[in-house]
Order: sequence, then structure tokens, then C-alpha cells
Amino acid sequence: MSMLQDAQRTRAYEHAILGNEECFRDKVVLDVGCGTGVLAMFAARAGARKVYAIEASDMASAAKQLVEANGFGSVIEVIQGMTETITLPEQVDVIVSEWMGNFLLKEAMLDTVLLARDRFLKPGGALYPSHARVFLAPCAHSCFADRWQAYADEQWAWRTFVDEMTSKYGLDYSVLESRHEAEASERHLQSWDWAALNESHVLGPAAQLLELDLRTLSLERLQALHNEVFTCKLLFAKNCNVGGLCGYFDVAFNGGPESATKSPRVVLSTAPGPAENSTHWGQQLFGIFPKELDLFGIQRLGLDVKAGDMLSCQVRIGRPAKSPRLL
Repeated sequence: MSMLQDAQRTRAYEHAILGNEECFRDKVVLDVGCGTGVLAMFAARAGARKVYAIEASDMASAAKQLVEANGFGSVIEVIQGMTETITLPEQVDVIVSEWMGNFLLKEAMLDTVLLARDRFLKPGGALYPSHARVFLAPCAHSCFADRWQAYADEQWAWRTFVDEMTSKYGLDYSVLESRHEAEASERHLQSWDWAALNESHVLGPAAQLLELDLRTLSLERLQALHNEVFTCKLLFAKNCNVGGLCGYFDVAFNGGPESATKSPRVVLSTAPGPAENSTHWGQQLFGIFPKELDLFGIQRLGLDVKAGDMLSCQVRIGRPAKSPRLL
């Protein structure tokens, strides 16, 4: 599913904006990372006096075409450029943006939204969405066994290669064993899988790992989140084998301190559920694997738990130094 085909995503923004027209009527709105301009057009339809739609990529030209074709050319101004460098002729009342990545923070676009908030949003202005939360839940999925098997196969192939280099050429490659193991572990065991889970995959209630208020979150704290350790506890209601954890998020559209949205407020969730409620974000799966690999034995994967057991988790959400837009 592509982002543009994600009906849950688009519908949530439509309900949040058009369901709260009084928060947009005669307001100045900024759409950060507008893409094709759908959120900007929702804001214009809700009665905004002016909408500035910023897009860094060449998609800005497509947004301009769509804005004109849908009759919003007099209200929406599409600006191709970076939020860090563009200028606006006025401050804005509302910022709308679809900035979320996998596990909420991949792609690091929230940094840009907070920068736009600090540069352009009036005091007391509103952000759509205004709040975000990250959750973890225990789950079962075939990808965990697949990852472990791929890891074991690579380790077996490496051992075979080292033995052949010794027997055929008299060269000792075993000095690289720890380096190879670390790289294989990072590739197969320490990265996540994307999946669209349903409720049958989930083995217990989710726990909230992180909550962010975009109205007050500082850019400095966001960029230093990798230094924080987040904790949560997962309670199990039945005996089972937990293959790993699934991560997902939700965002809420609560409006601003001076322009709160109507109740019930719109929440866009990426939690596991029926296929018709799935989103392009899906869920991110993190496996629970043995500490050591036994190439000659049968190893049980996951974690065996009993009803009433509690799993305490400590999590860091880090950005690789070489690829800060990733997690």
C-alpha cells in the first residue's frame, strides 16, 4: 500500500480538518511537506484565508497543478523549498503536516515540523496532529524464525568459507570472525521487519513507551531522544511463546490551546487490527533471539511466559550517525 492509497490516513486528516472548520475559518495555515497538497486543499475547503504549502521536492509542481485544477489557486500558495530557508510574509495560525514515519520517528521529518513551528507559528497556534504516542506489544510472527534461520545460514556459510581458506590456501581468516558475527547480527537480528498484523498476532495488551506533545516538545529534546531510556512493562494473560515485540503509534488531533477540536477528537492509529483498518505504516517487529548460536543443535526461539508474568523493557530510540533519517 502506498501513502497516497492509505485511506485511513487521508480520512483521519479529512475528519480532523473538515470536522473542525471553525478552527480553520479565516485562518492562515502552513502545510509542511505538502506532497500533492491534499492537506492544504482540505484546509482551504475548511475556510482558511491563506494556505502556504511547502514542498522541498519536485512534487511541488504536481501540487501546483492539483491546487489549480481543484479551484484553490486563489487560497493556496505552493512554495518549493526547505523549511529551514524559506520565508513567509506572515505568521500562521495552524500547521498541518503528515510527518510520521515507521515507528513514528523514522525519516526525521518531525524535526522539520518543529522548526516550522518555532519559525512561523503564532503563540497559541495549533498543530495537526498535536500529540503522538508510541506503543509496544508482545506478538508472534513467522518473520522471527525466518530472521534467525537467515542468520544461522550466514554463520554456517562463513564457517565453511574460513575452513576452505585454511585447507585450500593455508590462509587464516578466523581473525575476522567477531567482526563478521557482529555485522550479521546487526543485519538479521537487530533490525526490524515491517508487517501488517491482525489481533491474532498480538499476545497481550500494549504498553505506552513514549508520548510527545508537539506544542511544547523542543527540537533539542527530539534530536537527543537517543540519549533517553524508555521503559514499559508488558503483562501476559496466558501461557505462550513470545516471538518478539511489535511497535506502532497513534497521533491525536487536539488542536491548539486557543482552538481545541471537538470531542470525540480524531485519533489516527496504526495498531494491529482488521485489514480494512490497516495503514501503509503497518507495525515494526523486533525479535527476541537466543544470546548465542548453536549451529549443531536445535534452539527454541522467543520467550516462554506464563499467565501473570510481566516483561520489563528498556528501549532506546536511536538515529544512526551515518543515516540520521533512519532509526
